[in-house]
Amino acid sequence: SQTAVERWPVWHMKEMEVGLPPHRQAKKAKLVATIAPTGQSTVQDFEAGNPTLERLAVSEGVVTHGAPLTLDLDGLACVDWDFVAGATRSPDTPCTLLKGFVDACGLDLEPFDPPLLAAQAPQMVIDTRHQRYDPANPEANLKPSGKADWSYSNQQSSAKLGDYVEYHSTTEIEDILQRKNKITFGTNVDLDEKRFAPQLQAIAHALPQPFQHNNPDSLLNALPFTIPGMNGVQLYLKVHGCRTPGHQENNNFAGFNINLGPAPCVWFCVDACYRSQIDRMLAQRDIDFLTGSWWPSLDDLAQAHVPVNRFVQEAGDAVYVGEGCIHWVQSLGKCVNISWNLSPMTTSQFNSAWAAYLTNAEHKYRSIVPMKRVTMLLLKARWRDLSLELKRAVIHHLGSTLEGEAEMLAQLTRDNVAFVQTQALSDVPSLACSSCHAELFNMYFVPGTATSKSKPLKPICATCRVQRLAKQGDPKKSGGSTWASECFFFHHLTDLRTTLLEHRALLP
Repeated sequence: SQTAVERWPVWHMKEMEVGLPPHRQAKKAKLVATIAPTGQSTVQDFEAGNPTLERLAVSEGVVTHGAPLTLDLDGLACVDWDFVAGATRSPDTPCTLLKGFVDACGLDLEPFDPPLLAAQAPQMVIDTRHQRYDPANPEANLKPSGKADWSYSNQQSSAKLGDYVEYHSTTEIEDILQRKNKITFGTNVDLDEKRFAPQLQAIAHALPQPFQHNNPDSLLNALPFTIPGMNGVQLYLKVHGCRTPGHQENNNFAGFNINLGPAPCVWFCVDACYRSQIDRMLAQRDIDFLTGSWWPSLDDLAQAHVPVNRFVQEAGDAVYVGEGCIHWVQSLGKCVNISWNLSPMTTSQFNSAWAAYLTNAEHKYRSIVPMKRVTMLLLKARWRDLSLELKRAVIHHLGSTLEGEAEMLAQLTRDNVAFVQTQALSDVPSLACSSCHAELFNMYFVPGTATSKSKPLKPICATCRVQRLAKQGDPKKSGGSTWASECFFFHHLTDLRTTLLEHRALLP
């Protein structure tokens, strides 16, 4: 039988002289890595080109049991954060647990004390979820019959931050039991610069650049605006038993979550390669992967041979959620978490985001990240920062986008549509079709512009225009608005094509 050292890859992090703060200079510890339970156990990606690593042992077999990739940072005098960032992106693991992350980077927790948050913005309206805690089956979701139920009740509501913090501060497990196990989860609290500058400053001061929400070396940094919870920080206030149902991160971008404590959370993670299988299991139960609220049965997943990484995130630990990782989370007590998305500038992340974008479009589900706009901005503004492989991926996806634009332009020209150029506001979020939720990358129509000036305008894409006309008929023939004959656009297609061809010519 294999010993622990033979079974798991282990590394030591050597001490480096980097001018550490006095209170941390005396601390010394090991950095230990364990490969996740799916895929081959290899370390080439971790140790390539890193002189601070010493390879002790490697298991080349398939690991069939265990925990996520775990990096123990507790007590380290210094950390090679570039190595840690690289290790978390292993293709062999859907998620990574960073033990002792808060202490290792020196994050100040005081600004995140809930009463202080409430004092800064007591009237701020936050999203809440009304849920139910089952003390007899704390990690399951069961029907009254005792059978597993994947459909999870997660009723959306809202509350003022001050009111919720009071509930959070005064609610213990005994109170939950007295309230017939009813709980409320304070979720997706946007930490904007205007109201929560001290919290954002604490993050900016302590966290290494690869884990910053506004890391300049990231795909999302190409966007000139903030997407809440992605390249902006969100905070979660949890009492005992609060659950985040099963999901993937928006557009499959990697996620980062820090538990500020005091209680731990339990995580369940499944590799993205099992997405189609879980999709089918949800469909069999009349639940939609993208829009439904669901809590998988571990027994059902085991019977379907879907491996699950279950682990506990203690106070001070961080979790790196790999691209496309399917996960669900539950608090084991009262705690505060902060999270955002990371978007490493890799071809794998870029293509994964595009795959999710196309899947969302197929299901008419809005992609929060405007990938066409991101792709264009990467080509125009970040070209020199991209690897050769990523440059080719950018050329490919932008080329496909422009082909679709050309086909639609030809159809609209045959329909004698008039084109009106409008200014693209660079610092505001991208428009989305009010009908199918597709990104309005360049061309759009605005129904009702001639007759409904007092009402909010709801732009639609060219495809939905065609479908709407097929149902309603040409509005000009019935004496109605001429909206369908006027197309607004941001960029001349010839200009975009020229830019694409110029950059394509630069590739070897």
